[in-house]
Amino acid sequence: MMIVLSQQIKGDGKLASHMHDHDNGTYSVRIRIPWAGTTVIRVKNAAKIENTCLRLRTMDTYGTSVFSMKNVWGIGGKFLYKNETDFTVCLPSEMMVNHTRVCNYTSINDGLPWFCAHPRPKELSCEHIQSFNAGSFDGVVKANNPLKVYVPSVEHINAVANIEAPANTHDLYIEKPLCKQMQKGLTWKNITNNINGFWMNNTWSLFNCKSYIEHQNNTYRSCLKGKYMYFFGDSTARQYAEFFVNVVLETRPSVNLRRFGENNTYHWRKTFSSFDINVTYLKHAMPFTNPVVPFRGITSVYSELQILSKSSITGDKLIFVFAFHAHFQSFPISVFRDRTRRLVSSIKEFLTLKPKALFFVKGPNYCFDDTHWFDNTLTLVYIEILQQEFESLHDRVVYLDTWSLNVIHETRNIHPGPVTLQNQIRHFMAYVC
Repeated sequence: MMIVLSQQIKGDGKLASHMHDHDNGTYSVRIRIPWAGTTVIRVKNAAKIENTCLRLRTMDTYGTSVFSMKNVWGIGGKFLYKNETDFTVCLPSEMMVNHTRVCNYTSINDGLPWFCAHPRPKELSCEHIQSFNAGSFDGVVKANNPLKVYVPSVEHINAVANIEAPANTHDLYIEKPLCKQMQKGLTWKNITNNINGFWMNNTWSLFNCKSYIEHQNNTYRSCLKGKYMYFFGDSTARQYAEFFVNVVLETRPSVNLRRFGENNTYHWRKTFSSFDINVTYLKHAMPFTNPVVPFRGITSVYSELQILSKSSITGDKLIFVFAFHAHFQSFPISVFRDRTRRLVSSIKEFLTLKPKALFFVKGPNYCFDDTHWFDNTLTLVYIEILQQEFESLHDRVVYLDTWSLNVIHETRNIHPGPVTLQNQIRHFMAYVC
């Protein structure tokens, strides 16, 4: 995956584009630069096919790609009874290499497939599960293939070019609709192989719509008055929720939404309210990677939507943001597609009862550091799956493209930094306010 990065020398302008592979050893790219003057052009290899193939092959063999990593770790089950303890592999399927017995925890995962290898000591059984942990699998089972993921697999090409960009004569600044007024279906167009925006004057500007909204608390408070905001999914959704809880609602002391609930249950069921705004964050069901994940009280996005669809809150007051990505990437692509398909079904049912509710799907992040199991090629596959599965809801659900901004800022971690996150929030709010 080759990405071209353009950077303004006298200014902060940044623009990116996917490169076209002609399949004959040559590549080309055409970019429209929204500034004049000297511009440096760099090329980045954002993913190596060797790594992607290795990860996919390892998924087929073991049900998870973590065994392709140099230091093998992933989600496992911790078992404890009296003085006996064990830690075994957990997967969203019953396929467990080197294990003849499997513990089925689908019933405590709100009906979504979740299994762990049976503990080995004879004193331990499936009922002795204590938690689901992120831990080391070295020694649990060894991959037959000695190849490991090459690190780093995201790297710059040495060649750099300097060009003189002419004065702006193109159509980057043609009349565009306000993001809030544009058709939701347009947010789903060209999302798999296009960078939808550019960075200039410390601002993220979209190609398909414009926003004059200021990234300010008073602006957001006025816009969100009387609203109920629900953020469902992974830690990138949690980042959004923490911004609204800690910054917009001014919660003191600051809240870390990574916490679990009372009596060590999976969900911290707390709605934060201030300025007549209500914010709630809930994790998606397993697989979810945290140091220690309690197994009690696991619920799914689908059950929560069903409950809220029957609540007394009117649809025009509801805003939902969903983010599925990082926790699924080590498992077969079919797992992500299944969860997405279920989400589409749940949203359809919800909208029959509350058609004025606002729904957003936050796309997967680009990530420079893929030393775990993140793979930018697979991320684009996930984006394509979202586009396919949500096809019947393109005119009812807004797609939030976070890939583009993270590519331009060359985000290293799966969690974007403050400047990138603030612009992602502003992008999201441009569709609300």
